[in-house]
Amino acid sequence: GLDDYEELSVDILEIPKQHQIYSNYPNPFNHRTILPVYLSTPASMQYIVFDLRGNQVLTRDFQLLHAGYHEFNLNMSQMSSGIYFYQFIISDQKHLPQTMAFIK
Repeated sequence: GLDDYEELSVDILEIPKQHQIYSNYPNPFNHRTILPVYLSTPASMQYIVFDLRGNQVLTRDFQLLHAGYHEFNLNMSQMSSGIYFYQFIISDQKHLPQTMAFIK
């Protein structure tokens, strides 16, 4: 009967049901940082980096990425120290910009 079985406990990580943008790390950073994102479905994607004035200083486009966790290495060595923003656009949907601090 049921008394012959022990209870089994399993921790299952919840898989996000929608695209998820994570904070860059390290932050603040010196020259390089990582921009992590989780795609719930295959999607075209773009990220844009803005300076404090709202000027685009870097753009990177991806035609189609598979669903899952992705990390993008961002090299800012050619930029001046300061506060920057990055924004992901996934399947033509803009996500809230994130803030990062670049210190040379």
